[in-house]
Amino acid sequence: PDAEPYLLVLVGRAYEQMGDRARAAEYLDRAVQPLPQQVSVLPVLDLPWNVIGLQRSDTASGDVPQLRRLLTEGRGPEALAAAEALRQRYPASSDVERLYGDVLLLTGAPDLALQSYERAARIRTDLQLALRMFAAERLAARPERALARIAQFDRQHPGSPAVAALLGREAAARGDLAAASAFLASASRLTQDADPRLLKDLANVRRSAGATAEADALMQRAARLQRWAILAPLRSLPAS
Repeated sequence: PDAEPYLLVLVGRAYEQMGDRARAAEYLDRAVQPLPQQVSVLPVLDLPWNVIGLQRSDTASGDVPQLRRLLTEGRGPEALAAAEALRQRYPASSDVERLYGDVLLLTGAPDLALQSYERAARIRTDLQLALRMFAAERLAARPERALARIAQFDRQHPGSPAVAALLGREAAARGDLAAASAFLASASRLTQDADPRLLKDLANVRRSAGATAEADALMQRAARLQRWAILAPLRSLPAS
């Protein structure tokens, strides 16, 4: 569900090359839709338990497929018990602490997940942890605190296009066109104006602010990027 537009377009064009235009249309339509906001679990491949690490593994990463399997099958209490056992084995690991927070978040306990994420942040913090805290605050129905957390991360770690884009889209959603324009323009510059979705979002904000000519130019650039930059790896393939 959270596949990037580039991957969706690539798969869609591959189906076109195979002659399956109906299937291609499904992916190409998804590529221009907003990314979903919900938190979900990535499924694991349908492999035997002993292959994916149901039994005790020698590293924490070997337990991740087990937790994902339990969560996708709706076995939340078992996933929590397994994550707690993992914490006992690695009591000072930031990665295991955030993994435990993930399980709490995905089993409907965002406040407890935040506590776990905050313990992890005392050891090491990064963008992915900040985004987890943002998601936890949102799931706990505290949108203002969610925004404050990600804004604090932006102040402490400036220069992230993902954070600037998130802040811009949040500002646009609440009607703050000036902030939305500033953040989205910054995010676009940080990606060297090469992200068509960012350019499209910025164009919509500028149009809402009355800058129609600028919005049209941004949308045209987004259309050119979507058409050529994404399809560049396919130019050597035979025409469909």
